[in-house]
Amino acid sequence: NSALIKMFGYKNESDMLGHKFTEFVSPEHHNLMMKIGAEREKGIRVPDRYEFKGLRKDGLTFDAELSVSLIPYKGGVARQGVVRDITKEKQIKEALEAREKRFRSFLENLGDAAYETDSLGNVTFANKTAEVITGVALKDIIGKPFLPLFTAESQKIATDVYKRTLNVENLDFELTFNNGRVCHFKNEPIKDKDGKIVGVH
Repeated sequence: NSALIKMFGYKNESDMLGHKFTEFVSPEHHNLMMKIGAEREKGIRVPDRYEFKGLRKDGLTFDAELSVSLIPYKGGVARQGVVRDITKEKQIKEALEAREKRFRSFLENLGDAAYETDSLGNVTFANKTAEVITGVALKDIIGKPFLPLFTAESQKIATDVYKRTLNVENLDFELTFNNGRVCHFKNEPIKDKDGKIVGVH
């Protein structure tokens, strides 16, 4: 269609009709396309959607996503495909990953304890300072509930605060670890890309 023609930098459909689809794929992904196509026709289960590098008429490449299905055609079977240009999506994803990497590096070198938990209260991240302050090795912190790190009295406070944080409250409070250290905490909810609260940090 016209969107596909424009996406690959051609002027009209006659420039593309009659050509193999691999002619519009960067050479580095030729084998991938051939392999998946051959397996699909043999009845082998393959991904319905996958990424590849598209090749424009001017020789430049772009990030694309291809969705393919088999359809009846003139008594046989044909491939029906939908191609999306995902260049901007990839750029945004890479920028977010780079920002996340820088943020984690900052937290790792922070003089204060930093942590993240999921919505069930299991620790998903903690920096080295958290290990020093709690006196508990990171391997015994990450992947486990945070409550056992605190005294019984502090656990009551932490449970209440945690629930309130999941209800979008930003709170400041003090808790006492089992080793006797009293620390000031500031909790904030963690949201995913859709705005759903998935944890606390």
